[in-house]
Amino acid sequence: MKILLDENGIQRSITRISYEIIERNKTIDDVVLVGIKSRGDILAERIKQKLMELENIDVPLETIDITYYRDDIDRKNFDLDIKDTEFKTNLTGKVVVIVDDVLYTGRTIRAGLDAILSKSRPGGFKEKQLTSFYKFTKPR
Repeated sequence: MKILLDENGIQRSITRISYEIIERNKTIDDVVLVGIKSRGDILAERIKQKLMELENIDVPLETIDITYYRDDIDRKNFDLDIKDTEFKTNLTGKVVVIVDDVLYTGRTIRAGLDAILSKSRPGGFKEKQLTSFYKFTKPR
């Protein structure tokens, strides 16, 4: 298995992403991190800690399970045991930073957007991933 990022590379990426969040927002008071289970939530927690270290602000963190919102499952013939998406933080008007580990086709991010928009109306979205493999596919 090829290692794309070692421990130091991951830490540098988390620092870079954290600085990007700070630089691209007038204030991070309106930022909410949303980690996509099962690796994006871990990265979002690390970004949250880095933002606390850099800005001394406790950015809200939410986690979502996007399984039900994926476009590649047959909902009629698939028994899903998914808890309804509920956010502790009101996302309306907030800048939502969706965090995942890899961007490949964009389908997971799209499912994350659908999950969030089913419950709230954020003021804007940004996506952050640790690694990108751009392979764009036509939506179904």
